[in-house]
Amino acid sequence: MQRESHWDYMGRRMREEKMFQSKETLNEVDILKIEVFELQKSLNLAYIRIKELQFFNELSTESHYYKKECDIQLEFKF
Repeated sequence: MQRESHWDYMGRRMREEKMFQSKETLNEVDILKIEVFELQKSLNLAYIRIKELQFFNELSTESHYYKKECDIQLEFKF
């Protein structure tokens, strides 16, 4: 998981403080919109993580195949 930078953290913290301070003025629709936004953000991050894991799994599988079947030395091409 990637660490949040200082400025991203401070911006998020300020937004959250504003939301909590004005919680009384938010109606049910606004609260639901915020919840949906947070859920969609979490879902998108999960999709990205799954894609990364699949990519690394494919590399590992390919590497294992070449080590087992071809008996060649693998080299990186830069």
